[in-house]
Amino acid sequence: MKRIFILLLVVFSFSNIVSAQNYWQQDVHYKIDVKLDDVNHFLKGNIEIRYTNHSPNALPYIYFHLWPNAYRDNTTEFAKQQVNMGTTDFYFANEEDRGFIDNFNFMVDGKPGRFVLIDDTIDIGKLLLDKPLQPNQSVIITTPFRVKIPKTFSRLGHDGQQYQISQWFPKPAVYDKNGWNEMPYLDQGEFYSEYGSFDVKITLPKNYVVGATGDLQNEDEKIFLDTLAAQTATMDGFAFDKKFPKSNDTTKTLHYTANHVHDFAWFADKRYLVLKGNVTLQSGRTVNTWLLFTPRGGRYWKNALPYINHAVENYSKWIGEYPYNNVTAVEGKLEAGGGMEYPMITVIGKVQSSAMLETVIVHEVGHNWFQGVLGSNERMHPWMDEGINSYYENRYSKEIAAPQKPSVKKSKGISISLGGVKDKNGNTMSYLGYAFSAWKNEDQPCELPAIEYSSLNYFGDVYAKTPLVFNYLANTIGQQTFDSIMHLYYAQFQFKHPQPDDIKAIFNANTKQNIDWFWNDAINSTKKFDLRLKNINRKTEKIGTDEFYKVTVKNESNVRTPYSISALRNDTIISTINYGGFLGEMDVLFPVGKYSKLVIDAQHIIPELNRQNNSSKIAGNFRKIEPLKIGSTGFLKMPTRNQLSIVPMIGYNYYNGLMPGLIFGNAFMPGNKWTYQLLPMIGLKHTDLAFTGKVVRHWNVNKSFINHVQAGVGANAFDMDFGVEQKYVRIRPFVEMHFKNKHPFDGVSEKIILESSIIRTGSTTDFTIDNFSKQATQKFYLATYEYVNNDKISPQKFTGQIQNNKNDFKITATFETGLMYKKNKYFRVRGFGGIVSDANPSFGFKLKMSGFTGFDDYLYNNMYMGRNESNGIWAKQIYMQEGGFRQLTWHQKYIGYSNSILGSLNFTFDLPISLPLSIYADFGMYGLKQPYKYEYDKIQYDGGIILRVAENLQINFPLFASQDFRDNIKSVYGSQSKFKQWGNRITFVFNINALNPITAAQNFKVN
Repeated sequence: MKRIFILLLVVFSFSNIVSAQNYWQQDVHYKIDVKLDDVNHFLKGNIEIRYTNHSPNALPYIYFHLWPNAYRDNTTEFAKQQVNMGTTDFYFANEEDRGFIDNFNFMVDGKPGRFVLIDDTIDIGKLLLDKPLQPNQSVIITTPFRVKIPKTFSRLGHDGQQYQISQWFPKPAVYDKNGWNEMPYLDQGEFYSEYGSFDVKITLPKNYVVGATGDLQNEDEKIFLDTLAAQTATMDGFAFDKKFPKSNDTTKTLHYTANHVHDFAWFADKRYLVLKGNVTLQSGRTVNTWLLFTPRGGRYWKNALPYINHAVENYSKWIGEYPYNNVTAVEGKLEAGGGMEYPMITVIGKVQSSAMLETVIVHEVGHNWFQGVLGSNERMHPWMDEGINSYYENRYSKEIAAPQKPSVKKSKGISISLGGVKDKNGNTMSYLGYAFSAWKNEDQPCELPAIEYSSLNYFGDVYAKTPLVFNYLANTIGQQTFDSIMHLYYAQFQFKHPQPDDIKAIFNANTKQNIDWFWNDAINSTKKFDLRLKNINRKTEKIGTDEFYKVTVKNESNVRTPYSISALRNDTIISTINYGGFLGEMDVLFPVGKYSKLVIDAQHIIPELNRQNNSSKIAGNFRKIEPLKIGSTGFLKMPTRNQLSIVPMIGYNYYNGLMPGLIFGNAFMPGNKWTYQLLPMIGLKHTDLAFTGKVVRHWNVNKSFINHVQAGVGANAFDMDFGVEQKYVRIRPFVEMHFKNKHPFDGVSEKIILESSIIRTGSTTDFTIDNFSKQATQKFYLATYEYVNNDKISPQKFTGQIQNNKNDFKITATFETGLMYKKNKYFRVRGFGGIVSDANPSFGFKLKMSGFTGFDDYLYNNMYMGRNESNGIWAKQIYMQEGGFRQLTWHQKYIGYSNSILGSLNFTFDLPISLPLSIYADFGMYGLKQPYKYEYDKIQYDGGIILRVAENLQINFPLFASQDFRDNIKSVYGSQSKFKQWGNRITFVFNINALNPITAAQNFKVN
């Protein structure tokens, strides 16, 4: 096998001589001398850059990245992205916590240079050269610079006197065959830099412990670190003091050098403890491994040397040997994910377990291969580093962390848990991450620029789907072939800038199978894999002395999906046969044997969303249904399970009393074609049945404007009193059409809902199945358009609706917007307008100025504690509908009701104090047509204070209202003291609908 590998390498190398001759890349060498001011959090230094132009083009200018300027103000692309991702810490940061880079004086070959900022982008500059830099010529660029180190909002920053110094110096952008790759700093979306060398000197107080890119040149500092490592190795407990030791008055200057790297980062803390290890690679070369951590993380970090050692050892074996002398992991403050990689060093954020620490260390150390040695453009092609690296992280989890070999001391197995599901094969969490969006057809291709992904899809498609499909590819072409190709890829593009076409060409040239499906469908599209084992013909066929079943397989997708069929006995795989990809339907032969069923992809290699159609019993066509699963974790879908979960719950309302019950449901995360949740309860007050639930069918629609369609029926039945025991049953059939979002990262969603509400009411004692059809019935038909923009600073929502009840129509429109003027403090505006078609519609179908009590909820859309109470606390529960006034009005004299037209404006302002208080004011106008005596067309108003007890519970305390509204209260409650009148005007919003955890999970969104 070794000879075959060498032959492949020779053939491949020869075939690529021509392409290698055409390849070029720029060369950049840095000398940096910098000093840390840890009182004012500044860096001051000088930089010298030798830039060599190896391109075939003369360069009249050189772009520079000034990434610390991303933290200067709210106009930067970083600041905008933070808001778009729902994070406002930087947007509302104090000036002293922000950062920048300045004090430039660019010189080019000793002469003053012209340096300008790019329009509207303060973290990209352009150095204009007096004469174009010709091919194969070099230029020396020098400048002083100063960095104000921001508080840690992303990667560069400080947390007190702990420093994360990354993306910190003026740095030339990459110039490659595609031209200049200048880019602003972003949190989601990483980097692309030129290779070269670094010679860096860092001056700082003597008692700092530092980890950095490169090889340390100071012998006394090496002794200091070795001594600290020996002391740390003997420690059993770790007492942590948040206070930083006082900085020494004396300083030290640390000297680091590094070759064949594209970046330099360093980290410093006076509290760091140190552990040191080493790894001997197959070549015999030894690599030093280092851990730097504070006592706070000591209980996890003290056992972490095997994690970093095993990562270096196995990535070197799987891909190619680690080329540097040191690799370091440091604990630090990080707000851009769990960890962040730089050449030879990675910073790890806060972790909650040893397993989590192992996962993050392995992933981040793996980035020394992707994108440290294989320097792809992370911003444009994040799957080439994050995605492929995640494949190896999963492989580590499966092959290295989980198995425990008795002859070798291994680290504890990674066992990440999500809702009770253990990731024992290394791919389960990736599958769930991908499927969460994909089942709703909201996923995106793996091959997109990082800035085009929603936050959810950046994980689901880059970090989760990419390793799934690479695992699929490896199993299709064979793990040994896959590994040999990755070695070739690593050998050819070590310290270079591979593009997608480069890795594609290497795989295509060294794979016997046609793998166009992988590049075209798995990487570059959102096509879904779906194979179905349609039939097993019991009439066997003979070929010679061998006997075969004819198995019919149907490809439900438009992807030529390679697959396998396995024979299982007692859920143990007996044999497996691999088959090539096809479209449509085909018959294949499978040997007859002593087994109970056949299964497509029994090892779950193909990232199918629906695996429940993959198997068939030999005796009969019935697929296996898993045993009943009881417990809250049952709502997390397992790929092959037809699940029914039963979860105990308890509810309450004023009429039914306490309602113990059960939630029956199938899996909702990541989703099914059919989903259902049924909640039967027993109301203890009258010992009768209460119920709510729904059944939904989902379709993914690959059309240009429709993304997802779902249709279903919901139902609920509860008691409601009108002086006697009454019950209502509401049945709601519906269809929802969700539109595609052209820009998923902007948090916009649109949908149309077509629905009907069929409502029957009657006496509790008479309300039986036998006489259900005899109860009083109303039918409503609704069409709704909804637009939502989840912008964190200025959210918007528009809802337009048409309702029909017999011959009556109601048309309404609601617009809501807001402005966050301080962190988590908003000024909000809501506008409503509506008309009804008839002068004498049914009472419920009128327009109402105030929010809806249960008595007004004629569609029975909402859950109320006391639906039809006119007195007491439950009469004050409202939902913000129609006119949205928080001052209640009753139908006496029809004040606050309209049978023609109604409009309102609602304002709320969160007070800029720590208490959860807001002020509100509502203004509106409405009209009444004959035959009613009272006609109003003047403006009504109210206002007061809102106490926000919780996200879904607010109490409204009135301070003023128009005379008509005050008179309406008097007409309902009669003569009372002013205090009691005021108390009767208090209302509260209690959104019980939002408390359903299953619905919340289904509707979960991340921009």
